[in-house]
Amino acid sequence: MLKFTLKLTGVIGLVAALAAPVFADEIPKKSPVGRYAKLWAKSPFTEKPPPVEGPEKISLLDDYTLAGVSPVEGGYSVILINKKKRDDRIHLMPGMTTGEHGFTVVSVRQDPISTKNTTVEIKMADGTVDRVGKEEKFLALKTAPGTKKPPKKPVAKPHIPGLNTGAKPKPTTGRAPRVRRVPTPPKK
Repeated sequence: MLKFTLKLTGVIGLVAALAAPVFADEIPKKSPVGRYAKLWAKSPFTEKPPPVEGPEKISLLDDYTLAGVSPVEGGYSVILINKKKRDDRIHLMPGMTTGEHGFTVVSVRQDPISTKNTTVEIKMADGTVDRVGKEEKFLALKTAPGTKKPPKKPVAKPHIPGLNTGAKPKPTTGRAPRVRRVPTPPKK
């Protein structure tokens, strides 16, 4: 009986293996991306993308930062510093068009609490108006390349008897430290 069952299961397995490709479906393929495009475009669960704006306008003032503003007779005196070349400075006086860019001061908005928030509205030669403000990282002085800060002197701590705050453990010589024991008095 055992030989018959083994032969029967072997025959059934062989027939099933040979017939499987005939009855099997094709290998699944990846569906095209455009298949779900309608769901993306008209889904009630998603927001519409914002409208695409044109190219960003490049201003001449993007290269400059505000270095200083001071009130003078007739308006404000404004100093601009080039961010890339710090030696390139433009000094604008009230009522005067200065430099090759044709900058003219339109208005100054000073913050009474912090001078860091001061902004100046400047009109350029082409008629566009833009704002410029202070940027502290460009106004900081650079240190000379060869200078170092002097080392700090250690502060002497007061010695308090009984407290071993400043003592450092001595380096070991390879053997275990000696254990000191206080002798106990004998009992009578």
